[in-house]
Amino acid sequence: MRAGHEMFVHMRHFRTAGAPRRANLFDDSPRLVGRQTVNARKAGIVGSNLLNETANIRREISSRWHETSLGL
Repeated sequence: MRAGHEMFVHMRHFRTAGAPRRANLFDDSPRLVGRQTVNARKAGIVGSNLLNETANIRREISSRWHETSLGL
């Protein structure tokens, strides 16, 4: 097996764990999405709940980011 390929195979399942496949303000790299998934699992959030929770968190971050950039 090629060096590094093993890690790719290991990381690949994060993509299917409820991560939205869409471009947005945030880095949607598998590593970051994977981290969110792991944290959500620790918090006991699974399945479609995870999708909603991730969307809520991103919406929150987004609105706060806009508030700060507007100086509110």
